[in-house]
This record gives sequence, C-alpha cells and structure tokens, in this order.
Amino acid sequence: SVNCTYQDAKGFIWVGTADHLERFDGSKFVYISARGTHTMPNDAVTQIIGVNDSMLLLNYGVLREFGIFNTKSYTYTPIKIIHKQAIWPRADYVVQTDHRGNIFLRITRYANILIYNRKKFQFEELGPVKAPYNWTINSMFIDTAKHRYWLSCDSGLAVYDVATKRVYSKHYNPMGWKVLAQKRLNEANVTMHIDHKRRYWIVNWPVYGGGSPILHCYDAERNIYLKDTAGWAASAIRYREVGNITETNDGILWFYGLNTLLSYLPFEQGIALHY
Repeated sequence: SVNCTYQDAKGFIWVGTADHLERFDGSKFVYISARGTHTMPNDAVTQIIGVNDSMLLLNYGVLREFGIFNTKSYTYTPIKIIHKQAIWPRADYVVQTDHRGNIFLRITRYANILIYNRKKFQFEELGPVKAPYNWTINSMFIDTAKHRYWLSCDSGLAVYDVATKRVYSKHYNPMGWKVLAQKRLNEANVTMHIDHKRRYWIVNWPVYGGGSPILHCYDAERNIYLKDTAGWAASAIRYREVGNITETNDGILWFYGLNTLLSYLPFEQGIALHY
C-alpha cells in the first residue's frame, strides 16, 4: 500500500509505502536503501517533506521516528525530538510546513509546536507557536494570508500572530477577534480551516453536542453561523468523525476522518456524503 508521494525538483517521484521508500523515474520503481552509518527503518513511511533540492524528511509514523534522506549521497540521518514534557502514548506525529520554509512537528495533546533545526538535525521547542498555559494541541492550521498559526486545543482555539508575536485565545483577546469570543467554538476543538471567503470551518466536541463532534461554519465578518453544514451527519448508519479539512483550488472543501469522506460544494451550499 502507498501512504504518500513527493515529486522533487528533478521530477523524480518518491513513494512512501507500508514498509520502505521507493523512487519512480518515469519508467521503473527503485527500492531505496541507505549507505553509510545509519540504516533506514523497514517500516511505513507516512510523510515525505522536501527540505531542499537534495534532502527529504521522512516520517515513520508507526515508529514515531524521523530522518533526513540525502538523495545525492543516499545517506540517512535520524532526527532527534527534543521535548521538555511527557508525550501522550497514543499521540500522532504530524509534520507541517509553512510558506516561509519552516518545518513544524505537531504532536497530539502536546502543549507546543516543535520546529525543525536544520543545522542540528532535530525538532525543538524554540519556536514561538505554542498553546496557552495548561492547554494541549490537537491540530494546527496555517493561515498564510494573515500570517497566523491557529491551534485547535482541548480548551479552545489559540492563534499565534506573526505581526504582534503574541498568542491569543478566549482568555486573552485584546484584538476583539469574534471567533475567539464565540463560546460554542472554543471547547474541545479538533481541527479547523479558513476558506477562501475567510469563513471558519471548525470541528469540536462540546459538552452540549451529546458526545458527538459538531461541524460549524462561522462567518466572522457578519458574525453569523451559516447553514452550509446541514446534512454532514445525515447518515446514521455508522459512527463518524471529521479530523481533517482541506480545500482544492476550485473552492471545494473536503472533510475526512474516521468512516468519513465529505465534500462541500459552494454552488449547492451543502454537504455531499461520499463515504
């Protein structure tokens, strides 16, 4: 099975499979093994991130191991994870990049977002993106338009603003951001997305939800909740969880997770159920 792919500057396709890394040159697949001191794990490659023209960052999700593979020398260098707090045993390790070339590591239920130090080959807690005191992070959305990093946390939403170099939340909101003032949007948050119309799509597990996740669509400019989420839980045949939201270039939103694949069609203003 294939978990991920990445195309480098030379056009090669790198493929992360269930137990190794492969390279496709346009005609054949080549099994990749490392030379030198460190060997590559024979395990699932769940993410491939381009660091530069000759280095790939590999995420071995099951092992919770990261490494740098040099595509020129075919050497592998393990990446250290420097953390100051205990990590939840069942945590997921997810790598994200921003428009500035930073590489972040998000660990489920961890209080800080770790940043990759290219010189030291390690993830560390020296970055400014962190949750408020005693909060833990479930996911991160990078708002490239406003240069902000939104954190979906167990206790609500938090946002790091690059311009002011501060973290804001429902407990500290001097800017008066409406989304942070909405009580029902700031409890047991799972994930979020800001679409091209600057609407906030937020999934959380509030107490009033009766033990089920709620999908919100909030228009902060007009301070209203939209009905575009109607029908997202239309099927009661199976239990569903939305854990991820992404948007394609044509404005279609996709929601996916446990037993779930949904899409939002702007021209129909409604949710289509695919799975």
